[in-house]
Amino acid sequence: MNFAPIVIIDTREQTPWMFENLCSERATLATADYTIKGLTHRVGIERKELSDLLACCGHGRDRFVRELERLAAFPFRCVIIEATLTDLEAGNWRSKLRATHVLGSIASWATKYGLPFFFCDGHEQAGRFAERWLFQAARHIAQEHQAAIGITEGAA
Repeated sequence: MNFAPIVIIDTREQTPWMFENLCSERATLATADYTIKGLTHRVGIERKELSDLLACCGHGRDRFVRELERLAAFPFRCVIIEATLTDLEAGNWRSKLRATHVLGSIASWATKYGLPFFFCDGHEQAGRFAERWLFQAARHIAQEHQAAIGITEGAA
């Protein structure tokens, strides 16, 4: 079985991830920055650069919380941060936000909305992880669908 999901990238993404093994298309998404074609209400990744994350913990908090509330309805969802946990703990940014505030917000959102937050060392590493995550989410949904209709791997 040849399985090749197509990634949908939100048109508002200014510096989208590039994928080596999956094809992608651009479209305006109501929720999330990345999803899979045909699974736009089941699979979603919210991407955050460090500066975006800081804004979400400060003046953009209400808007981001609404985004997380919508994303929480997806069976396969996550937030990928283009910074390491060490970067966050260091707090080397021009903002009044303290590292403890940012980490506390992430912990609160992860707990309240059941959302995994993944920390990656920069844009490229985050894109590589997102590609693998999106593929696995689509694969699990395809396997669930096959099981629901009674198809097995060996069936013709």
